[in-house]
Amino acid sequence: MYALTQGRIFTGHEFLDDHAVVIADGLIKSVCPVAELPPEIEQRSLNGGHSLPRF
Repeated sequence: MYALTQGRIFTGHEFLDDHAVVIADGLIKSVCPVAELPPEIEQRSLNGGHSLPRF
């Protein structure tokens, strides 16, 4: 499990800043504020990029 951080997340309706996409077993498990991530989770930076849903 890891979290995509340091980017803008587009939900399909709005952009979220200071949030993370948590990935487990190759699937999105959740989207949450970065401050709520468990300290042991690996964080992978989007380097200011965008994360958008694939339709």
